[in-house]
Order: sequence, then structure tokens, then C-alpha cells
Amino acid sequence: MANALRAVIAQLSAMKSYLALGIGSMGIATVGILVKFIGKDANFMTIMFYRVFFGAIFLLATVPFMDKKAFTLTKKDLRDYFFVGTLWTIGAITYVWAFQFAPVQNVVLLHSIYPFFVFILAGPLLGERITRTKVISAAIGLVGLVILNPLYPGEYAFGNLMAIISAVLWALIVVEMKKKNKGHDIGNVMWQFVFAAIVMLPTPFFFGLGNWAASWPLFLAIGAVSTGAAYIFYNYGLQRIEAQESSIIMTIINPVFSILLAAVLLSETVEIHYT
Repeated sequence: MANALRAVIAQLSAMKSYLALGIGSMGIATVGILVKFIGKDANFMTIMFYRVFFGAIFLLATVPFMDKKAFTLTKKDLRDYFFVGTLWTIGAITYVWAFQFAPVQNVVLLHSIYPFFVFILAGPLLGERITRTKVISAAIGLVGLVILNPLYPGEYAFGNLMAIISAVLWALIVVEMKKKNKGHDIGNVMWQFVFAAIVMLPTPFFFGLGNWAASWPLFLAIGAVSTGAAYIFYNYGLQRIEAQESSIIMTIINPVFSILLAAVLLSETVEIHYT
């Protein structure tokens, strides 16, 4: 009886992890839509500044209630968080930039190839096994990518390239976040975004504050909702699910949800290109 109860509790805990990962993935998927809505109201670097700045503020206001050890740091922790925060900033810049040169469907589908890079890194860095199921699941995603073929040459080439670069950087971030979670709770996300905000702090002086009067709700949303809240859920799931598996889940949810939102809110259609 006791063993059966423990098994049920473990199963419920696993379900919560998958649910949190799904919610986080859908939250992150709204970034492209918000970037499109902001449009020319702000430079893409200014959009990035608002994303990390308001994301960091949201996390500073909420994470300490969830992680009592959030402010217990070592010098090594600070170096690690600075590294991941800077890496995330570079990856996020290429991701946001891509949306200004390519449709949402192109960017999210090309970004979704990052599990292949996670497979390469998770083994030597995290000691995770690459199972047949994970390889098959990732291969299915690749087949869909090939069918849609967003890599066709043309006006979206630069945006496509930025999306691929963001995929490589995101794979590094996923592995590093998983690595840090072995010894820390959700507080590590807060510090990563605090350092990302510090790195981006000079941005408004060079690129301006954008059209604040017209787009301030979007600036707040891309930081607090699409970034701060989304990463709390995403990181909660990442703590309990292997990096390879979590990347596959995000690969499925993020593109599907992004494309659906783009179709409904932006009237974008999924196109198949033949070469």
C-alpha cells in the first residue's frame, strides 16, 4: 500500500513537471508574436532590453518566495550566472532579430532544430544517455522541418540564418541550465536574467526607448509574461526532466503554438517550398 501510494505521488509529480514545461514553452512561443506586434515601434535591441529588464524585475519580485536560498551565492555561482546570462542574451538577440527578417513560422521551425545540438552536448556535459526513442522523436521533427523547407533562398535568408544561430546557442543554454539545476533551485533563472539585464543596460542609450506611449503593454508583456513567468514554469520542468527529453517537448509545443498564434493573430499561412 505504501509503495503504491509513493508510486502515485511520483507519477503526479512527473505530470506537474510536464505540465509546467508545456506552459513555459507556450509562454516563450508568444515572443515572436509580440515582436511582430511591436514592429517598428522599437529597435530589436530595445525590444531585447525590455524583455530582459522586465523579465528580471518580475523574477526578482517572485522567485525569492519560491526559493529561500535565491540570495545564497558563491563567487563561482556569480561567474556561472554571468556566463549563462550573457550567452542567453546573445542567443535571444539573434532570435528576436530573426523575427524582423522572416515570418514566425520560419523562425520557430528553424529554432526547433536545437535538440540535435542538445543531443551532442548532453552526453559529455551531463552524462545523459541518448535513447532510441529520443532520436526517433527528434527525427520526426526534422522530417517536418524538411517538408516545410524554410531554408529556401530568398528575402528571408538572413532571418533564417539568425534563427539557426539562435538554435545552437539555445542548446548550450539548455545544457547549462540543467547543469546548474543539479545544485540550485529556481533562483538560478533569476540571476541569469539579472546579469542579462545588466549586459543589456547600455542599449537604450544607443537605440532609444522606442514608442513607449504606443507599445508599453507589449514591452511589459514580452518581459513579464513571455520571459519571466515562462521561464519559471520552464525551469521547474527542466529540474525534473532530462535535457534531451525537455528539448524535444519544447520542439513540439513551441512551433505548433507559435504557428497557430501567427495564423490567428497575424494571418500568416504555413507555406511549403520546393527546391
